Amino acid sequence: MPRIYTLNDVGNNDGSKLGSPPSNRYPPSRLELEEQLKKDREKFIRSAKQLIAKYHALDKKNKCMQSALDASHEENESIQNDLDRSYEENERMQKSMNQMIPLANQLNGLNNKLVSQITCERKSHTDLNAKQLKEIESLKSTVKSLESIISSMQKASSLKDSDIISLGTKINELEAELEQATQKVSLKDSNTNQLCSNPSLEIKAKELENELEKVTQNSSFKDGLIFCLRSRVSNLEDELDQIVSQPHQIIHDSKIGSAEADPPSSSNDYKHDEVVEEIPHFSSHYSEREPDGKGDYGSIPAVPVIALGGNSNTLVNDQKTMLIFFFVILTFTVILIIWHIYRRFFHPPKKKEIFYPDYRNKSYGFPIRYAEEPKDRTTPYETLPYGYA
Repeated sequence: MPRIYTLNDVGNNDGSKLGSPPSNRYPPSRLELEEQLKKDREKFIRSAKQLIAKYHALDKKNKCMQSALDASHEENESIQNDLDRSYEENERMQKSMNQMIPLANQLNGLNNKLVSQITCERKSHTDLNAKQLKEIESLKSTVKSLESIISSMQKASSLKDSDIISLGTKINELEAELEQATQKVSLKDSNTNQLCSNPSLEIKAKELENELEKVTQNSSFKDGLIFCLRSRVSNLEDELDQIVSQPHQIIHDSKIGSAEADPPSSSNDYKHDEVVEEIPHFSSHYSEREPDGKGDYGSIPAVPVIALGGNSNTLVNDQKTMLIFFFVILTFTVILIIWHIYRRFFHPPKKKEIFYPDYRNKSYGFPIRYAEEPKDRTTPYETLPYGYA
């Protein structure tokens, strides 16, 4: 701070200071001193009034500043409260995130398990498709073999019908001959010994009757067999249509379902093998028959009941479709839960911005300590004559 000099410090050439009485003059009188005192009093009063006016102005400014500081202090407190609330919310969010991390890990593990299960089920689905294609081919082959058997049976039945007609004509002829013979017997009693000695006609008639009974039995058996084979062919065609019209399945049953589904499939394979092994034997037996009607029709083997049975895969397929539908719904719900949690905690909604006054980011972030008011050094420093300050 630079030093302030007064008039008393400034010296003349003679070495005397300004304001000091000259050495060649008498001391002032009482009137001069009173006048000087009046002047000094007036100056003092004026300076006091100026000081009072400045004091009032400064007091007003101080009050305005104090009110502004109080308002800023209140705003600072509100901002501090908002910051505390935000810190508390941040801590709560951190705690919730810490709680949700293990849940997210569990969901990731479940998702990985589901993906692995889906891959396994797809592989098993391809295997099932291959098995179904093989079954379809085998059923087609059985249908073809049954159609060939039916055609051969129809041919054989047509041949047997012609044999039956021929035998009927022969029987009628023999009956006519028998009637003629009986008439002759009734007319000629003398010739009875000759008729008894020649019983060839009666033996032939009995043989023809026995053959007729066998042919009728075999024809009825063949008609029933043809009807059963036709019903079996229609059932196989219906099964083929069902297998072809089924939608592609995504997964199959669990291990229990697969264990339950395997025995019927194995039994069906066993039945199909029996059908394929026994029906060609039956067709070969009929192919070896001669069309002249002299074969032994009583030695025809009966068709097994397995060839006329049905398929038991429809119930298993219905259970599989229900399980597939339930599993798809479960996976969809799990994916929705994972998406909701990810959106909630990794993409939180934007909060509305709170617009504070302009002086928020200035020097009001910390509590204000009121310091002493600095002195006003801009006022002029006036000195009185004769060194009275």
